Amino acid sequence: PTHPRLRDLGAAGVPVRPTASVRTLYAPEADLFVKTSLHVRITNCLRKNARYELTGAVALTDLLARVPLPDGVGLLGEPAYRTVDVPGPDEAYGTILRGGLRPHLRPGDTPVLAAALAATPLVTPDPVAWWRAYVGLLVPAVLRSWLSHGVVHEAHLQNVVVVLDRDRRPVRMLLRDLEGVKLDADRWSTWPDGVPAQVRYGPRAAHRRIVYCLFVNHLGGISGALADARPGIERRLWQDLRAVVEAVAADLGEPAELRALLTGEPLLAKANLLVRWRRDADRAAPFVPVPNPMGGPR
Repeated sequence: PTHPRLRDLGAAGVPVRPTASVRTLYAPEADLFVKTSLHVRITNCLRKNARYELTGAVALTDLLARVPLPDGVGLLGEPAYRTVDVPGPDEAYGTILRGGLRPHLRPGDTPVLAAALAATPLVTPDPVAWWRAYVGLLVPAVLRSWLSHGVVHEAHLQNVVVVLDRDRRPVRMLLRDLEGVKLDADRWSTWPDGVPAQVRYGPRAAHRRIVYCLFVNHLGGISGALADARPGIERRLWQDLRAVVEAVAADLGEPAELRALLTGEPLLAKANLLVRWRRDADRAAPFVPVPNPMGGPR
């Protein structure tokens, strides 16, 4: 031990495995993920589970169970937490339990974190058909949750598990990590009971997070990985994405937020490096405009 008061207690408790998240473990016997508090700054954030995040996870799990998602899209709820009741504001011990993957999988399915798909050239026999299946699952779910129900899923590459079938085609999307779920306050006439105020976004913040997390971080990464394996197809991929957004917009009565994207309004990228330099809270992050590959009106 590096400290005289530390003692090696040996192996104890249930077996757990590491995951793609440095502070989340998987308990296979219980089919549960365990999100722990490290209480150190990694990238933008102090990686802890604040007290409002503990109670908020449980409240959001209950609330989101009543918000419909389309077929092929699921949510990994966070129905419970544990912490240590110590005097003062210490938040270093909070642990959140998250539901596992087994209820969402069929024989032959393989769950893959979206970030892993984007990490290397994404080889598939028909990248256009693969992309259409991918965006057809993810994009309507995220946009409808926001514009119809006021639920902002920050669906960046780390927050989505993609379920692939035996042929490695996307057949389901699982949204995870309720720390990345907020409520667009302008779309809630009454604030839900038990949901902490820190989960509240104004319309501008909601719009920024949807555009960055979904289109720039997530779909920019996946389309880039497909194009790395099949150069020259990116324009086609973004045209197909535009068609999906157009269909959602038409079904929702042409909301201004989607019309702006379809007429060429710049997308938004989060200035992560600036946040780190300033040591700002992540929700205070500035955004910078980037070109919109969906283009203007056709």
